[in-house]
Amino acid sequence: MFKKVMIAGLCTAVLLTVVRVHSDLSELVTEVTPMGIVSFELAESRAAAEEMMAVIGKSPLKVNIILDFFLLIAYSCFFFFCCQAFISFFTKTWQRWMGYLFLELSVLAGLLDFIENVAMLITLSENITKTSVWVSRHAAIAKFGIIALVVVYIIMMILVSYFYNKRRKGHG
Repeated sequence: MFKKVMIAGLCTAVLLTVVRVHSDLSELVTEVTPMGIVSFELAESRAAAEEMMAVIGKSPLKVNIILDFFLLIAYSCFFFFCCQAFISFFTKTWQRWMGYLFLELSVLAGLLDFIENVAMLITLSENITKTSVWVSRHAAIAKFGIIALVVVYIIMMILVSYFYNKRRKGHG
């Protein structure tokens, strides 16, 4: 299990770096898009999305979205494998239930990111609609919220696991 977590974590880190470098090289951060691609993900209206596309250009946005498809697979697997490891580590029913809950939330975050990316690709096409911008925005908001919860859970479980092992070794 540790090997799966490490490989997925490494892939996530590499892809985050690639996306970040692409964002810098493509100059996705502008006055109109202060958060880069995230500004486009969270566009509040069709007019705002069109303005961002006019400033940045469709091609850099499209490349970033395509890279994000790979990133969402990597981070979803990383979160999934972390939660799976916690499920196998803990023995109490409620701890395992929490592991399963966050495992499912990890999959949901990836699914929402997929929906968001498809909506953004529709927005970039000639078929831009208020609906595609709305779907992208709300899927992104939900995704970011879920990712924040999963990251907090993983950090907490790492700390709990560390102190549990430390306590066990101290009494052994």
